[in-house]
Amino acid sequence: MSSIDRIVLAEVVGEELSKLNRDDLLDVSKEVRQVLSFCLSRLLSCAKFIELVHDVVKSLHQIRFSKVISDLVPSAAREESFIDLNFLREIARELYTYYLVLLFGLSDEELRIPVKFEEDVVIGERRYRAFSSKLIRVSEALALLRSRAKIRMLVPRALVEYSNTLLSETK
Repeated sequence: MSSIDRIVLAEVVGEELSKLNRDDLLDVSKEVRQVLSFCLSRLLSCAKFIELVHDVVKSLHQIRFSKVISDLVPSAAREESFIDLNFLREIARELYTYYLVLLFGLSDEELRIPVKFEEDVVIGERRYRAFSSKLIRVSEALALLRSRAKIRMLVPRALVEYSNTLLSETK
């Protein structure tokens, strides 16, 4: 059974949030890279596989997010009654992006991703100069994007555009 099968099965079967650690995600990203490498080396289309991984990412983030907030949100409440509904949707989108980056193997083993700073940014005692590029944790990159800092996560543009298209279709 592959790593991705184990993760999905554990999440779907259990009522509690299953334990998901960095090694599990690294195993999955390794498997994804191997399959992409295989199909690209033989000039095959990877579109179906990418769609499959996207579906897993979408389902995984939705299931995990819903398990976390299920006790906090009354099930009978109407959508209009939630003042924080847009905020929760934004958080869900960030979680989706987080899994997308990790499962497609776009981060290194320390869960860092290359980021280009388009303005000076200070995180704690660390200062990043405008027009520099650094590896920072995926969670920090997403927090910076959320705070409207002018940064770009350096991931393949095609994957970003494809995932944004799929995300807009699900709304």
